[in-house]
Amino acid sequence: MIEIKSLKDISLLEILNTFNASFSDYLIPMNLSENEFKTKLYTENINWDFSVGVFFDQNLVAFILHFDDFEKGKKVLYNGGTGVVPSQRGNRWTQKMYEYLYPILRENQIQEVILEVIATNEKAIGAYQKIGFKTERIVKCYKGILPHDLQINQALNLVEMEKPDWELFQSFWDIQPTWQNLPSVVDRMENKKILGAFLDNQLVGYLIFDPGKKRGHQMAVKLSHRRKYVAETLLSQMNEMGKEYSLLNVDEDALGLVSLLEKMKWTNTVNQLEMRLKLP
Repeated sequence: MIEIKSLKDISLLEILNTFNASFSDYLIPMNLSENEFKTKLYTENINWDFSVGVFFDQNLVAFILHFDDFEKGKKVLYNGGTGVVPSQRGNRWTQKMYEYLYPILRENQIQEVILEVIATNEKAIGAYQKIGFKTERIVKCYKGILPHDLQINQALNLVEMEKPDWELFQSFWDIQPTWQNLPSVVDRMENKKILGAFLDNQLVGYLIFDPGKKRGHQMAVKLSHRRKYVAETLLSQMNEMGKEYSLLNVDEDALGLVSLLEKMKWTNTVNQLEMRLKLP
């Protein structure tokens, strides 16, 4: 017997086991611990009302995890994980789960769904396109070692900030972060470090990263202070806490950051498509 239904009454361990089984042979394999999975669900803001699964003989064999937030005043969902166990692939479960969800999303006035998919995963891209998702942009993931010879702006005063000043931070942005790096998601991160670069007591750049996971989340420099080694100076402090870091979902149009990462000889490990579904 096959059934599609909400995941809100399903045990977290069952969902995690199916999650890990689904991504065990993925292009980038994942095997999350229970604590890592709980952290993902919390920081990205899981909404169980819109998260569904396919059950075959009462066993979870496919799922969609949806997270929610507000974007420009409207509620938007983020597909933070679609998985199908290997033995059940080819049955169009992703399309069927969205068909099940459509009336629920419309009833709750959900207008858009966002996701990221690896750019070389043609089967997944094709499935999402059939559902109605359209590509919005390409984002790049990087990993590398921070060099010791970064050029430093000695006039800057680097300060660890207790909390982000989002209104000021966003005035430095050229490009909107992807979901995992949005302000609301960053606010829920427990182990983040926020470094501010100050010149004459004025903030001219900032960096947010997780020293435990060795992952950068946001970095931006005020327009008038670019090409003055602000980013390099910030990164030099991250270097003090561990050499190898990753930076996920860098917009390919963020030319300054892409150029800096390539200059540091960081590896572009994978590219992803950010896709968006607009519900009628």
